[in-house]
Parts: sequence; C-alpha cells; structure tokens
Amino acid sequence: MFAPTLTRRQTMKTLTQTEVNALAGNLFGVLASLTQPAPEPKRARVTVNVRIEEYQFNHGAKPRGKGTWAFQLEGLEEPVWFKGTFSQAKAEAVKFARELARAAGARVVDVVVLP
Repeated sequence: MFAPTLTRRQTMKTLTQTEVNALAGNLFGVLASLTQPAPEPKRARVTVNVRIEEYQFNHGAKPRGKGTWAFQLEGLEEPVWFKGTFSQAKAEAVKFARELARAAGARVVDVVVLP
C-alpha cells in the first residue's frame, strides 16, 4: 500500500485525495485488527498408544472388569489411578495423557496399564 514518508531533505507537501484515502485505509485496517480477538490456535492432534502387554504378562488375560486401575503415563514419574470399569478408566487416562501431551507439545504418547 502507498504510505508517503518524508526524509530530512523533503519538505512537507499537500497530500492528494488518493494519498489521504490510502493513509486512512491503513489506519482503519490497523485499528480494526486491534479490536478483533486473535483467532484460536488449532489444537495439535495427539496419538495415544495404550499398552496392555505388561498387564497381560502378569495376569495372563486382557484387562477387564470393574475396579481401580493404574496407568503409567509417559513423562510422569508416578502412576495415575482411575476407578470404574476398565473402559471408563482407560478413557479417562487417554484424556489426561492427551492434555499433558498437548501442553508439552508432544504428538505421540504411550500409556501403560500397570498390573
């Protein structure tokens, strides 16, 4: 866009109507961008891998049923615990892991079902 500037050697001149309109357009564009909220950033897609091998090795069966379930999330030292059916607990663990991964900027995270 056209924006006239003056150097030290130039003297002030009378702006033409076209130059005034260009300056006004620039000014209103800047003001409009300041008053509008910034767009929401897109949430990164996170892949969560739920691993049951350790549980299967110790119990000889896939995890199922109702109870208190322990999950080891990548990046955390302590396991997290959820109550309910395995499906409910797994869904909560995946949701929690996904939130942590987004906060850390990770794309893939592993969740291990503890025996």
